[in-house]
Amino acid sequence: MTSPVSEPAVTDRLPYHGIRVVEMSTTLTGRLVGLLFADQGAEVVVERSPTHTPSPDDEYLDRGKIALDHLSAADRSSADVLIVDGTGALSRPARQTVLRVTAALPGDEIYGHLAADCSEDLLSALVGIFTDMSSIGRLVGRPVIYTPLPICSVYAAVNGAIAVAAALIDRERCGRGREIVASRLAGGLSAVGILTLTSDGIPEHLASPMSGGMPRGITLDRFQELAREAAHSGERQLWLMQRLAPLASPYRSSDGRMAIPFASANRRLAERLLNALGIWDRAVAAGIVSESAYEPASVQYRGRNLGDPLTLDFGVASALADMLEEAFATRPAAEWEQALCLAGVPCVRIQSWSEWQNDEQAWSAGIFADVHGHDVPQIGRSAWIASAQPYPTLEAVRHVDRLEERAPEADAGMAASAALPLAGFTV
Repeated sequence: MTSPVSEPAVTDRLPYHGIRVVEMSTTLTGRLVGLLFADQGAEVVVERSPTHTPSPDDEYLDRGKIALDHLSAADRSSADVLIVDGTGALSRPARQTVLRVTAALPGDEIYGHLAADCSEDLLSALVGIFTDMSSIGRLVGRPVIYTPLPICSVYAAVNGAIAVAAALIDRERCGRGREIVASRLAGGLSAVGILTLTSDGIPEHLASPMSGGMPRGITLDRFQELAREAAHSGERQLWLMQRLAPLASPYRSSDGRMAIPFASANRRLAERLLNALGIWDRAVAAGIVSESAYEPASVQYRGRNLGDPLTLDFGVASALADMLEEAFATRPAAEWEQALCLAGVPCVRIQSWSEWQNDEQAWSAGIFADVHGHDVPQIGRSAWIASAQPYPTLEAVRHVDRLEERAPEADAGMAASAALPLAGFTV
């Protein structure tokens, strides 16, 4: 398969064309920030020996970048954005933004001693990523599964890239760069923090049930019996999962493949799903309603309101799951994926990784892409901006002898901004 891009493409359409990023970080966080900007047209410069033999990870993280044998002080000063590890002293031009990758935030008395590139496993253990992150996994009898994903580093990279983008916008207003810290520990906490949030003083109709708690409408003895069955049978585990989260669980289709709709986010999605499956009238006859959860009067519908799916009574959720199970069994998974997506309901067939890599829609969406200079396809760009189309084909890292010189920009007369970077913008 080939990537869905037209050639030749006009690179100056890309949002960060003309921005120079010098990436001196050796951490996954810093390198991923550089990749995100390179994918969107920035000139991202790294230091690499011409004799360096890249690993598959290097081929991905260095794609679209420019490699120099040695980065000089002039090269570093020419950057709009400088990415470094740690909090060591450095001088920078006033217009330059520096992104510092750290383990902990500066001033952290407990973890501040950790090196910027300390073990990902250590950070995962500290923030709780090595605990069971599934809200209902324990309830349906699943064993704890530890993620191999470097969540602390990846979330820190995304947080850092967003902050750098904001600083570049802010520079248009005040002419000055910013100093930014991307903490890997803070990144991990931003990923799992929702699991530990508590709230106080919220009106009854807005209060959410505790994530992972036992559902209403079933006795403890009966639920424990179901959980024991689920622990020893994949089919019973699926059955129980469907009755705990009927609007966001996989269902077996007529061809034996699984399809999973995502309709629990709001009641409009849920309504569209039930209508597309032809079971809306049956759901209404079973007492299910679709009312705004933000209205105080909606409390009376708790336990049967699609607008408040986390509080569905176990009996109501079971009845709804029975209807969904019956409906999905009437057509193949691929047909349901197409029909429900056309109806405005996100739905996908569950596929193996190898199937997904060869899926035409995954390639059409740019999830996978060819990279010029590499034989093996890679994960594609993380974002596509309509006004920047057509995007150029992704390229392998390119080695050069020296960087193109840039005219120095005057710093005189530029006042430092006391405002937050995006102050004055309306979203």
